[in-house]
Amino acid sequence: FEPNISGHQAHAVGWWLARNESFSDPWNELGLGAQDVKQHTTGLGLRLHDTYSVSPSLAVSLTAGLSRDSLSADDALGGLSHEALGRTTETLTVETPLRIKGLIINPILHSTFIQHQGRAAVTSIDPRIGLRQALPAGVLLRANGGRYIRPPDPTELFGDRGSMIGNPELEPERGWQWDVGARWRLPDQAP
Repeated sequence: FEPNISGHQAHAVGWWLARNESFSDPWNELGLGAQDVKQHTTGLGLRLHDTYSVSPSLAVSLTAGLSRDSLSADDALGGLSHEALGRTTETLTVETPLRIKGLIINPILHSTFIQHQGRAAVTSIDPRIGLRQALPAGVLLRANGGRYIRPPDPTELFGDRGSMIGNPELEPERGWQWDVGARWRLPDQAP
């Protein structure tokens, strides 16, 4: 969805994913434990983004996201119904790209809030910055750096009973990243 709002570039994305799986290994041939499991996983989310140009050289962008991943499973062999597991992730990103002649400076502040059932919530505020400088003769220099967090995806958390056992206790991955690069574009030549 991309609304037409004066002075804004906005869009919204929503999703709903559902997966039903059955895993039957009553003789424990795979070594995961005798089981006959029916598993249902869902993912529901919404992401909203808006960019507003304050001036020809400054813009402000906001991106907000909310997602909910959950799992319910029943083991017919053991007659057990496992307690439903779930995780909610909320994100907010603020970008303020600033253009000064051929230089673009893009500071970013990304925040993540993760809530798991029965566990302490995780909050992370991660600063990042990007630089881009256009030089004569079609040369472009770029540099990016910052701190990142990556929550485990639903398959890592809940598994895929056909080939992977999930781990609902997984913690988000955190790290620092940086890169520097250059691009040279040859001038367009008319035939």
